[in-house]
Formats: sequence, structure tokens, C-alpha cells
Amino acid sequence: MLNFNEVTTHDEIERVVDLAYEIWNAHYLPIIGQKQIDYMLDTFQSKAAINEQIATGYKYFLVQHNQHSAGYFALGPGGDLANRQISKLYIKLDQQGLGVGTATISFIEAFCRDLGVKNIWLTVNQHNIRSIRFYEQRGYRNVGCLIQDIGNGFVMEDYKMLKNLSEV
Repeated sequence: MLNFNEVTTHDEIERVVDLAYEIWNAHYLPIIGQKQIDYMLDTFQSKAAINEQIATGYKYFLVQHNQHSAGYFALGPGGDLANRQISKLYIKLDQQGLGVGTATISFIEAFCRDLGVKNIWLTVNQHNIRSIRFYEQRGYRNVGCLIQDIGNGFVMEDYKMLKNLSEV
């Protein structure tokens, strides 16, 4: 059984921080290396960073599978209802291949449709082949490259993936 619970308490934020540490270190080490993982976790997925993101309109959710933490996701602020960003979507390695990711993306799309969102988009590292395939299999298409200096000498080289929710 899957549940999606909006993150609103300090304990839930702490759980997201713990999940981010576990998932990022398990998945991204061969893609971006330990120094960039540590920098990005500290800069974008610390308690302070998540609190600030929530205060500016991000919505974080914990993903529960059979009453255990399976991952988390965040939606960017919703100023433009025509487009909404999946800012984060991370599922623990031991939960992958069980339908958790597919159910999570379906939940996100339904949530966004209910808000009147027309297009949903996300970024994915250009070397994250498994995730790129996952999104393509679910109707997302690559609409270009995004290269972003994130500080401390690190650069994110991502693809922007887009899905028109009215085409489904």
C-alpha cells in the first residue's frame, strides 16, 4: 500500500533529510561523485534549505510503501498553472522495480491535473540513463539541455523533460 503525505513538521523534514542522504549516496556516487553529492545535500537538501523551500511555496511529500519510507518528492511553487515543476523525485533503491516510482509519478500528475496544470516538467542529469528511460516510458520528452552553475565549482548538466498533461 502506498501513501503520499505532505511534509509539514520538523520531524518529517528530518526524515526527508535522512532519505536524501541515503538515496543520493546510493544512486549518484558514480554519476557526480562524493564531493558534489555532499555539496548538493548541504546546499539544497539540508533542514534549513527544505524549510526555506517550503516557506517559498514548494510542496514536499514523503512516499510510504507498506508503512515504510520509500522516498520523497517536491513540487516547485505554483505561480504559473500552465507549468509545474517536479523539483525532486527520489525513491530508495530497495523500493525501485516495485511500482513505487510509477505510482508516485501517477499521483503527482493527478495532483497537478486537479490544480489545472497543463504541463509538468523536471530536470534529470544527462548521465542518469535509468531515470531518463523511466520518464520517457511515462510520456516525458526531452526538450533540451540545461547547464547550471550551482556554486563551489560544480555544474549541473541536465535534460529538461516535459509532459503535456492534456495529451494523456
